[in-house]
Amino acid sequence: MRSRLALTMFVVESIAPADALAARRSLRAQIARLEGELATILASTYPPVAPPPARAGAPGRPHLLDLAELERARDDLAGRVTAAHHARERQSARQSQARALLLDMLENPLAHKGTRIRNADLGLPGCTSYRVLPRLGPVGVLTGWWRVKVSSGCPLPSAANVSRRNRKRRTRPTAPAVPPRPPRRTRPRLEDRPKAPWHPVPLVEIAVFVGLVLIVVGLITSDSRRGRTLLLLGLALGSLGGLDTTLREHFAGHRSHTLVLALAPAVAIAAALAVAGAPVPLVLIVAVAVFGAAFTLLRGAWRRATA
Repeated sequence: MRSRLALTMFVVESIAPADALAARRSLRAQIARLEGELATILASTYPPVAPPPARAGAPGRPHLLDLAELERARDDLAGRVTAAHHARERQSARQSQARALLLDMLENPLAHKGTRIRNADLGLPGCTSYRVLPRLGPVGVLTGWWRVKVSSGCPLPSAANVSRRNRKRRTRPTAPAVPPRPPRRTRPRLEDRPKAPWHPVPLVEIAVFVGLVLIVVGLITSDSRRGRTLLLLGLALGSLGGLDTTLREHFAGHRSHTLVLALAPAVAIAAALAVAGAPVPLVLIVAVAVFGAAFTLLRGAWRRATA
């Protein structure tokens, strides 16, 4: 017991108060510098890298750190700074690869089908994204026509949040009440479209599908008379399918198709006259006259359906 007490007194007396104070100041300065360096590293990255976890200290009551505890805190901060440096370097390498990939996507979209890069992958703020998509949907897939679509803008707030915010801001009106305006015509919904007499049999969809198949086969064998016949038959089936839908929607007052329906008889009569060998001026005059008459009649039918 006496030997332990003597050893303790020797250690305490071997460190002069001035030296201990200088060592404490030096350690605190090192800790402050490391904390500033760690904060600078974390603030210089985007998206911000996750800060390295700190080493859990020994549980106990609050107290003034001694020299050994200050040294452990400095060493822990030095390790966290090193880990943050490595994380920033890895993020910078990934962002450089993403920028190189974006340049390659813009130069050769066909080699990167479906690839998507976001601003966060490039180290940039915002919700912009770059994605390689086919032009005109399935047509682009079949023809190998791909492009880079830029989607910018962050998602809009939901309607529920907007209505809740408006209810909070709403105040009691002080002006005299005015008569309400007549309700505006809303955009027609798809489910309100008039049904065909043969519903639920998808006859129009089947006709359009068969027309597309005949068009594809006709294009493949367009050098023969049979191929040209299939091509014309496919175009006729597709046109009839679309014409049936537009007629039902127009005369039911669901959606106006005046221009398309007026063009149909004008084009049909012009084609018939051209095949019959009529002169071009006569074909144009008759087509314009038929279009004008059909447009007037169809416009009147639409107004009567929506009255």
